[in-house]
Amino acid sequence: MKPKKNTIPGFQFAGFHCGIKDDIRKKDIAFIYSEEPNTLVDGVFTTNKVFAAPVTVCRDVVKKGIGRLIVINSGVANACTGMKGMQDALQTQKVAAKEYALNPNEVLVCSTGKIGDTLPMSTLIKGIRRSKNEMGKNYFMDAVRGIMTTDQYPKYATATGTISGKKYTIAVLAKGAGMLCPNMATMLAYVVTDLRFDRKTLKTIFRNAVDKTLNRITVDGDTSTNDTVLILANGRAGNKTFSVTSREGKQVETQLTALLEDMARKITLDGEGATKCCRVEIKGAKNESEAKKIAYAIGNSPLVKTALFGCDPNWGRIMAAVGYSGASIVQEKLNVWIGSHQVVKNGSGVKRKSMDALNTYMKKRDMDIKVDCHMGRGEFFIFMSDLTYDYIHLNAEYHT
Repeated sequence: MKPKKNTIPGFQFAGFHCGIKDDIRKKDIAFIYSEEPNTLVDGVFTTNKVFAAPVTVCRDVVKKGIGRLIVINSGVANACTGMKGMQDALQTQKVAAKEYALNPNEVLVCSTGKIGDTLPMSTLIKGIRRSKNEMGKNYFMDAVRGIMTTDQYPKYATATGTISGKKYTIAVLAKGAGMLCPNMATMLAYVVTDLRFDRKTLKTIFRNAVDKTLNRITVDGDTSTNDTVLILANGRAGNKTFSVTSREGKQVETQLTALLEDMARKITLDGEGATKCCRVEIKGAKNESEAKKIAYAIGNSPLVKTALFGCDPNWGRIMAAVGYSGASIVQEKLNVWIGSHQVVKNGSGVKRKSMDALNTYMKKRDMDIKVDCHMGRGEFFIFMSDLTYDYIHLNAEYHT
C-alpha cells in the first residue's frame, strides 16, 4: 500500500511506466483527474512559434474553460511531427475521454521529451486504459515522477489556507531541466486546488503568479516547443467566490506566487548540470521594458553563467552584459551588488582589502545579483542558472 501523502480534495493521480521509455525503472506517463464536474481550467503556453501538437489541443480546451483530466507522457515531445502528431494528440484526447466517460473537450494532453519523434500510440493507449486501475487520491508523487525527463529530482509543493471558514489546498507539480528561457521553458507545471473561483478571478490570479515566477527563468536561452502550465480548480472546498483585489484574493495570489517561485527556483537549480540559482534584480531602469532587457542580458550571458559556476565574482562580465543589453544606461550611474557585497559604484569597481567574504558568498547555491541603473523607476527580476561541464555533456549526448 502506497503512503497517504499530498492529497488534494476531489483529485486523483496516477504515474507509472507504460513503455515509452526504455528503462522500466522510469515512469513515463502521468494523470491528473478531477472528480468534480465543471472544474475550471486555465493555462499559459510557450511563446515559441514552433510548438508541439499537444499545445494546440490544450489551448483549445482552455478557451472553453472546463477541464477534468490531464494526460502527460514523458520521453517523446510530439513536436515537429506534422499532421501525424496532431492526429496522435487528438486520438490521445479521444481515447482518454472515452475511458473516463468525459467529453474530449474536458481532456488536456501534454508531452515532453525528444523533438521529432512520433508517439508510440499503441503503447500510449495501453497506458491510458491501464490508468484507471493505477489511479488514486494518494498517488500524487507517482504523477510527479511520471512527468520527469532529465530532471535530477521531483519538483512539487503544497499550501493550505482558509476562506469563508472553509479549508482549501493548493498543490503544484512541475518538471524542467533544459531548454529553459523566458516565457517558460521545457517546462510542464500543473496547479491543482479545491478552491472555488469564478473564471475571471482564476485567470487573473493564475496568470499574475505565473508571470512573476515561471515566466522569469533562464537556463540556456532556448525557448521550448512544449511549455505548458495549467491550473485545475474543482471548487470542492465550498468557499464563497472572491475578487482579485479582496483580502481573500490577495491571500491566494500570494500563496500561489510563493509556490510557483519555489518551482521556478527548483527548476533553475535543476537546469541540466546546474549548481546555482541566481536571482537577478534590476532597479532604476528607464522603464520595466528596459529593466527586462538588462536582466535577460545578464541571465543569458555564457560568461556570467560560467563565472557563477567557477565561483568567480567577475563583475566585469555583468557590466558588459548591461552595456550590450540595448537598454538606455549611463555607465557612471551604475551600481552592482553580488549578494550584499557592492562590487561596482558609479560605474567603477569597488576596491576591498579582502575578497574572502565575497568569495565565500560565491559558493552559495542560491545567490543574488542586483543592478541599480539610476535612470528611472523600471524594475524587473529573473532567475538564472550557471553553465557547467555537465550541461555540455548532457546536451551533447541527448539523442537528436
